[in-house]
Amino acid sequence: MTFDPKTFDFKQLPKMGLGVGLDIHDTQPNIPNVLRLNNGHFDYLEFYTSNRTSMTDHVKQMVDSNLPLLYHNEILDVCCPIDGLEEAQSMVVEYVKVLNAKWCIEEAAFRSVGDKRCDFMIPALLTEESLKTTIENLQFIQSHFPCPVFLENPPFQFVYGGIHIVDFMSRLAQELDTAFVLDLGHLWSYQVAAGLPWDANLDNLASDRIIEIHVAGGTWMEKNGVQAYIDSHGHDNGVIFEETYRYLDYMLPRTKNLKGVTYEAEGTPDDVLLQNLVDLRARCQSFLEVKA
Repeated sequence: MTFDPKTFDFKQLPKMGLGVGLDIHDTQPNIPNVLRLNNGHFDYLEFYTSNRTSMTDHVKQMVDSNLPLLYHNEILDVCCPIDGLEEAQSMVVEYVKVLNAKWCIEEAAFRSVGDKRCDFMIPALLTEESLKTTIENLQFIQSHFPCPVFLENPPFQFVYGGIHIVDFMSRLAQELDTAFVLDLGHLWSYQVAAGLPWDANLDNLASDRIIEIHVAGGTWMEKNGVQAYIDSHGHDNGVIFEETYRYLDYMLPRTKNLKGVTYEAEGTPDDVLLQNLVDLRARCQSFLEVKA
């Protein structure tokens, strides 16, 4: 089926279930082992790579697994005015076509400052100008993609701008009549960085436009008396905090158009990954039992 952003209705996308997010650059988990041991633990795969040379054996294994695939991207700098968007976009489109991805996820963040490229993400500036730029960039990107592109709320260690991230993501999705990906650890990192309670402003969340939820492990960082929650995924032994589960329990009954819950497992030992999937499947049972 040919994708047409003008007639596309995100509510008609297929239900994916519970998935695993993997970074093929990591030595953990062992991707062939995870695929071999899957016995109904997960229903789809979401994967990340950062360059063309990465389209190698791991990608072939994923494609050959016959599981539905999603692609998670971080290189389009959608939240700032940039040159060369077409070149970066063409590379991502190539990945999407290889995978036959159901949709593509892009962070609401940027890595480029002028002609300098950072090795870390800078979250969207939460201003009206930034929101306008992000909407325009996403419109342009979507018009050239063979599948839907959904933005994900980014991780925060600092906050710049007066728009709450809940309002930023909700307004963007409403303006473009689209959906977005809600990363629970990233949401918690924002509330911590902004000095707000865990549930601040959640009443304003456009929960009917959440297409996918991300769950991952994390860790705390403290420097000069300032605390930050770091969404480290599995690089701290894959520990999923109770606060993340609290968000999940809160969101699941409120996300009527949710299609997938993705456990981002980059860096997680195989045994921890499989146990977390068992726990998550039990936690998401009500969502998973409802037919699309």
